[in-house]
Amino acid sequence: MFLEKIIGPNDVKKLSLNDIGRLCAEIRWAIIKTVSGNGGHLASNLGSVELTVALLRALDLEKKGDEIIWDVGHQTYAYKLLTGRYGRFPTLRTFNGLSGYLKRNESPYDVFGAGHSSTSISAALGILEAKRMRGETGNVTAVIGDGALTSGIAYEALNNAGSSKNDILIILNTNEMSISKNTGAIAHHLSKLISDPIYNKILFKILEALRPYKKKGNIFVNAFFRFLETVKILLVPGKIFESFNIRYFGPIDGHDVKLVENTVKRIIGLPGPKILNVVTKKGLGYRPSFENPIKFHGIGSFDIETGKTKGTGVKSCSEIFGETAVALRMKDERIVAITAAMGYGTGLTEFGARFPKSYYDVGIEEEHAVTFAGGMAVKGMVPFIAIYSTFLQRSFDMIIHDIAIQNLPVRFFLDRGGIVGDDGETHHGVFDLSYLRMIPNVSIIAPSNSLMLQRAVYTAYKYDKGPIAVRYPRGPLPGEILEDGRELEVLPFGKCEVLRGDPGYDVLIIAAGKMTSFSGGLAAHLESEGLKTALIDAVWVKPVDAATIRFMAEKAKCVVTVEDNSIIGGFGDGVACVLASIPVPLIKIGWPDEFIPHGTFEELCGKFGITNENILNKIKEAIK
Repeated sequence: MFLEKIIGPNDVKKLSLNDIGRLCAEIRWAIIKTVSGNGGHLASNLGSVELTVALLRALDLEKKGDEIIWDVGHQTYAYKLLTGRYGRFPTLRTFNGLSGYLKRNESPYDVFGAGHSSTSISAALGILEAKRMRGETGNVTAVIGDGALTSGIAYEALNNAGSSKNDILIILNTNEMSISKNTGAIAHHLSKLISDPIYNKILFKILEALRPYKKKGNIFVNAFFRFLETVKILLVPGKIFESFNIRYFGPIDGHDVKLVENTVKRIIGLPGPKILNVVTKKGLGYRPSFENPIKFHGIGSFDIETGKTKGTGVKSCSEIFGETAVALRMKDERIVAITAAMGYGTGLTEFGARFPKSYYDVGIEEEHAVTFAGGMAVKGMVPFIAIYSTFLQRSFDMIIHDIAIQNLPVRFFLDRGGIVGDDGETHHGVFDLSYLRMIPNVSIIAPSNSLMLQRAVYTAYKYDKGPIAVRYPRGPLPGEILEDGRELEVLPFGKCEVLRGDPGYDVLIIAAGKMTSFSGGLAAHLESEGLKTALIDAVWVKPVDAATIRFMAEKAKCVVTVEDNSIIGGFGDGVACVLASIPVPLIKIGWPDEFIPHGTFEELCGKFGITNENILNKIKEAIK
């Protein structure tokens, strides 16, 4: 095997082009084998294999101080394999194993951490500027996908890159379109021509010599400049980048290692910012992924032979939300669904297929999505905006300024609320209850079972007094759903549900969302230890049902709040405000004031002490 002999990134330079083909095949198999067992991002990683190898051959990360800044990180499995992590690769996305994304403390070659999209150009510019100020050498290359380039953050960076004149190389990995043979041949020829150093030197001298005549209005010189612009518009699909004062090269075949390597070597030394457009195919090398790259973008464990996932057969929260949204839209044409490039992940695929004129995928533009939803609400529409909890963080200002201040009835559906497991720090949705609770006018529902999720979606639809958020976890919730056509019922506003409250209890547990099921087991454990226990399902995180909680807390020796959220500013703090005047010990159970690593929910609960035994010990200490 070639792969097991790759100790550092420069080792790929030692291989012949014939050997490189075998290396790429080995990389693909390693990725497929590991992801089939551990889950992960497959299609994008299979598509970036040759690109990764070519960049490591063209650049020198070990000796010359060259650095690659990857966008998102879900295209970097090959990079991990070629930068000294082959031996640990089977631990990908497992507890205490390799991260599915880039982490600075995992490898010196992970120059900048990346979990969300569109940050690579900004980070690369900052690194380049710092290297210049510190007198350091070495090229800096940012790799960004065409999907990530839909984000406004990327365009802010492009604007700065064009004005800074830094010698940054941006690799635009286009993987959502193909190039026909004719266009590809022309582009290949043109790219080779305009990247040639002699061509650039001659062209530069000609342009500099003619500019004074252009300023004087010479009609022949002006005609020549217009001719050059016309040629660029016709033959170079990168005119938009030229408008940012960034030179564009390509597009070229991103699976041709020799072509990418040689092109990068040609243009890396050219002064000023440059973009090289490479075209790759997602899922290349594994037929199921190649034919369905959306499904295999982020996937759980699957059977390699068939490509079928090893699911439980239970409907996820995303699916329940999507089905409920479709059912409601069938009865009310005012409902529109909005997402930020996550239609499949948030369960809106069927909605988009059935109601294409009421479905808006705005790209990786969470900020725009929120304000766009506000505009729809102003004109009487009923916007359902579905975004992963961790991605909604980018819209914090828009939620406040554009939605909450104007008290617009935008319905937020926060997918992946709480711990998401193997995706780790960048994807855990453990801050939403904290950052939404603090915003006036925002109401929050945290359903604890499948039927309550259905009712929460219906309640949000009916609620028109201001913004409302429904927050639910990744995967399924317990319980059955209504599938027989019966009307859903609205959840009473701001009211909790008492699940057990027999007189004479010692401990009152108040749980939010997913943790209600966990708290049922906790209550049973406390009972077995001689502590009589009452249990409340909060249902609403904001407003908190203050009257019910005060009434029951006054009869308890200890109150425990349990939530799948940061302990700082979360549901427990809301209960603490309610109980401020009641002399009863309060124990808040949630995630500590630190970033939570990747691992299963159970593994992370064990690591951070969210266990029946540990909570029991805290209660005993509080009431002794």
